[in-house]
This record gives sequence, structure tokens and C-alpha cells, in this order.
Amino acid sequence: MEIRKAAAQDLAAIMAIVRQAQDFFEAYGIEQWRDGYPNEAQLVNDIQKGEAFVVCEEEATVGFAVLSLNRLAPREEASAERYALVRLIAIDERFQSRGFATELMDYADLVCKKSAIGCIRINIHPDNLAMRRTLKKCGFSKSEEVLGEGEEPFWQYEKQIKPF
Repeated sequence: MEIRKAAAQDLAAIMAIVRQAQDFFEAYGIEQWRDGYPNEAQLVNDIQKGEAFVVCEEEATVGFAVLSLNRLAPREEASAERYALVRLIAIDERFQSRGFATELMDYADLVCKKSAIGCIRINIHPDNLAMRRTLKKCGFSKSEEVLGEGEEPFWQYEKQIKPF
């Protein structure tokens, strides 16, 4: 298994995984990744900015994540520290339940440690039970409810990162 920054040649595999996830969410009535989000142009931008990562098993791209670093907490929060946001994460349905999402989240943890960022956040739909289990396993705690673009409620999970 290898985790690395995504490159342009990974885009087709990433988009195939996105379509699988969108189909899954739609089939289960989960209002996540709808209305053309995420789209190819956004993912190209994420790859160009170096924020997209892929997890590969032998020659296959089995999943991806987008990790945005250097976010700044809103001023009304007690600490205006930088944080990272996992904006997207998905695993190819053929490789699910094999620990790849956990590996990507652990990799995000490592990237944050190396970048001296003390907190990772991720927003997920409350009905995304698989991701909720993964986040719990990775040491994340539900911090608050936030509204998505379509005013759909999402749960924000957060993990404090211990420095090296």
C-alpha cells in the first residue's frame, strides 16, 4: 500500500470513485455529494494545489482524500489556531472495509504533525455511518452541527493532533 499526492493521471480513477460514492449516497437517501459536487474541475484544482492524495494497492487507485491545510478558525472561537480540513474522502467500493479510509486519515494526521497543525476537522452527513465509525476509530470526536450549502445539516468531527 502507498499513499502519495495525486497527479493528473489519477483523475480518471478519482472521478470513478466519486461516481460510486454519489450513487451510494443517492441509493441510501444521504444528501451528500449531490448537485455535481465534487466535480472534475474542483478535483483538478485540488490536485494542482497539492491537496489531493491517493491510496494505491499494487497498481490500483483504491481511494482518495483532499486535505486543505492552513485553515484559520473563525475569530469568535477561543483560539484562532490553524487547522486542516478533510474536504473529501472516498474508497473504491471493491476495496471498502479493508482499512484504507483509516490509512488515509492516519496519513492526514501525519501531514498535520509535519506541518505543525494542531487540529483536523471533517464535516460528514449524519447518515454516513461508515465514515462515522472510521472517525471514531481514528480518535475524532463530534464537535458541532454545521449546515451544508443546501442547508442540510452536517456533523463536524475534530481531532487534536499531538506534536512529534
